[in-house]
Amino acid sequence: MGKFERLLLELNVIKGSPGIKTSELAERAGISSRTIYRDILSLSQAHIPVYYENGYRILKTAFLPTLNLTVDEARVLRLALSCPSLKRRDYAKIVKSLLAKIDTTLDSNTKSMIRSLSDVSQIKAIEHFTPSRLFPSAEILEQAIQKCRKVRLTYDSINSGRRERTVHPYSLIFREVVWYLLGFCELRGDFRLFKLCRIKKITLLDQGFDKDPKFSVDKFFENRWQMLGGELHRVKVKFTGSAARCIESTPHHPKEEITKQKDGSVIYSLVVEGLEEIARWILTFGKEAIVLEPEELKKKIIETSHGILAQYYQSIMIKPAVSVGGGPPLPPELRLKLHFCANKCLAKNFSIAP
Repeated sequence: MGKFERLLLELNVIKGSPGIKTSELAERAGISSRTIYRDILSLSQAHIPVYYENGYRILKTAFLPTLNLTVDEARVLRLALSCPSLKRRDYAKIVKSLLAKIDTTLDSNTKSMIRSLSDVSQIKAIEHFTPSRLFPSAEILEQAIQKCRKVRLTYDSINSGRRERTVHPYSLIFREVVWYLLGFCELRGDFRLFKLCRIKKITLLDQGFDKDPKFSVDKFFENRWQMLGGELHRVKVKFTGSAARCIESTPHHPKEEITKQKDGSVIYSLVVEGLEEIARWILTFGKEAIVLEPEELKKKIIETSHGILAQYYQSIMIKPAVSVGGGPPLPPELRLKLHFCANKCLAKNFSIAP
């Protein structure tokens, strides 16, 4: 970035954040505090009305030219606007308008370069929702959140079925490629997550509510594995083989602790709310994951493994050609592999004969 572009960036940052301190301005501009002092002097010498009053400020009447987007900046903006979370029908017009505004700031050469680089980075997340199914629920919920008004939902829960709920809506959250409503459920007397695609009917009520000033969305998710909550548990798992390399190379949770062992295995530990989701994740590693604690998680693993065996055992040992659950028959070699994998998983986690 040249000096002229840097000065324009600093001016726009000051205008957008009046009272900004030297250290923060330097961090946002990607330069040292000493360079900021020199740049402020240059701006003053150019008769640009920048002054210091509990931080840098610029006169409101000052005219600032707009910054032209670089090729990389425009690419990142376009990439962000292709995110699946913006595929909601009520966002479609906004995204289209933003893309048009971005195009107006670009010259023909920049547009051509962006088109030639369109395949360099792409977002191809699986969309687990149909945009039309979220509308008008999302729009009504955003209105309710902004005005702190209660909503009545007809919600189809997987566990409890279809029920009416009165909810104090706090936030719409896109997580695990699905849109959720986070709010206080009067029926449960606690904060709950509601999948937007399971909301069958929504009514905006005239009743308002006061938000809990102590509630934090970040705190709500802090110790959850994915979406489900529950009691706090200290989980410790030993991973071996390729699973150990996978665990070591890829982060899976912000609060995880990974300790490498001399034999190449790793000990994975964290404090997590609920065990259902992390148990499913551990099972995907088969015999290369050994639960060390807690005992409750060990029991959950063995119960699930026994359930898998119960589904396939008879057809493997007695009637190899019979299909399971009315579906197409599984090849004998696959059923045997499932059988032995489940047995090995049990043997690794428990001293119990399969």
